[in-house]
Amino acid sequence: MTTKPLAIITGAASGIVQTIEKRANPTKENSNELNNLFDDLKRTLVNAIIEQQPMLLQDLIKQSVADALKNQHKSMLNVTTTTNGQANRQKAITLANSREIKISADTKKTCIDTNFRQQRDAVVANKRFRDLVQQWSAISSMKDLTDTIKRHGTNKLEYAWLLFCWIGHYIKYALNCNINAAESVFRTRQGVCRGFASLYHECCSLLSIDCYEISGYAKNNLVKTNEELNKSPHAWNSIVLDNYTYLVDPTWGAGGRDNENKLEDFYFLTSPEEFIYTHYCSGYQLLAPEISRAEFLSLPIMRSIYYQLGMNLLSPKQGFNEISENLFKISIRTPKHVNMFATLNVGKDEYPRNLHTFCQRDETNRDIFNCYIAPPVDGLYNIDIFANTNNEQTYQGAINMRLRVSNITNAFTFPMTYLTFKEHNCILIEPLQGVVHKNEEILIHMIIPNANVIEIQNGYDHIVPTKDEYKKGLLKKKIRVQDDIKVCGRWDDNADIISTICIFYMI
Repeated sequence: MTTKPLAIITGAASGIVQTIEKRANPTKENSNELNNLFDDLKRTLVNAIIEQQPMLLQDLIKQSVADALKNQHKSMLNVTTTTNGQANRQKAITLANSREIKISADTKKTCIDTNFRQQRDAVVANKRFRDLVQQWSAISSMKDLTDTIKRHGTNKLEYAWLLFCWIGHYIKYALNCNINAAESVFRTRQGVCRGFASLYHECCSLLSIDCYEISGYAKNNLVKTNEELNKSPHAWNSIVLDNYTYLVDPTWGAGGRDNENKLEDFYFLTSPEEFIYTHYCSGYQLLAPEISRAEFLSLPIMRSIYYQLGMNLLSPKQGFNEISENLFKISIRTPKHVNMFATLNVGKDEYPRNLHTFCQRDETNRDIFNCYIAPPVDGLYNIDIFANTNNEQTYQGAINMRLRVSNITNAFTFPMTYLTFKEHNCILIEPLQGVVHKNEEILIHMIIPNANVIEIQNGYDHIVPTKDEYKKGLLKKKIRVQDDIKVCGRWDDNADIISTICIFYMI
């Protein structure tokens, strides 16, 4: 059963190598670039194939593809790389200059104290209100809507929430809608941001709530340049409750352009210190001092899930970063039940995640997640960081920033990590480079908590670290590379097999 697919895979690998060989003239000057290219090809092909194959074939397929590419690579590039490989590992991690912008609510204009936030959260969490709104689909006029709200709410905070909730359920974002009058939006149940803001404003007036429409700019998906921001006008509202002003975005509360009518309660009475990361308008920020347009453009995008999960971006603080090194690091303080991964994109094209991004807990402070980025070439990249909790299957976008890379040398890719790495909270300290070189001596330095057995496979050698080399969950073992290096572990003494944690590929 395995002969035919393995032959096809090996032939495909060989064909890829031959194609590149025809187009390339390998010399000592370009051997590093070709080394990286082959490593990317090998690992991407292996991963793509094994994800589609039955579990019983995975190891056999992986070895076949790896051998095919490795043999072709050796015959094509007979260049000594040990010195270059060691030099690659000397590259420093680059943290872009983190000039922090002061963001502070104007407490003379708005209230962000704990007592008010608790009142707001209690109203938003009230299941009875949400159940009531779901029964109001047949309401036929704005007056009927506001009269119904008055019958079921007891104060203006509850009125404002019931209105926000109703719009979030029943008004759909329609990109090409040109009629933004409140009555039209209510009747057709659709509109753009201007229509959402107009409807909220008119209904607030019927509820005797002071409300204003605000025109400005928004950045939701990508950190924008000044020219790009000019193409992203947006409208939202402010309301006055008990002499304090608060920010409301009914459009994003209804899911915005996602067209899913998914209620986003985060955008109801959002703290101005959080709102400013995505919404900009001079004069209505509720900050002291207000930030400039240039400062707004420099901020990363923080989406609602970022705040809901209690994340805190430590560095870099800005959304647009520039480097000339081969490794970039983003550090985020997160609760221990939060997981994350990062993606690296140019436009709509995503680079293979397991090759160019690597996220893990900090080796000394487990409250911090570090996301490492290894850009392959010069260019302008979008970095998105996704997060979820241990109880969730789906990740949501939390942070977006941009990275411009210039004059990069010694680009590399990360080691391949397996599910075991994440399941057992492993941390790779060094080497971060996924490529190792024959006869090179490397130090494998990892945190592997609570394993009963650790084994390092170096070609035919199966090495078990001594008690001094692996103790209290910390592995420090020097290896003279002879082949691909597999770090494996076993946590259950009754298990029949030992599990692969990560692999470093030899070239």
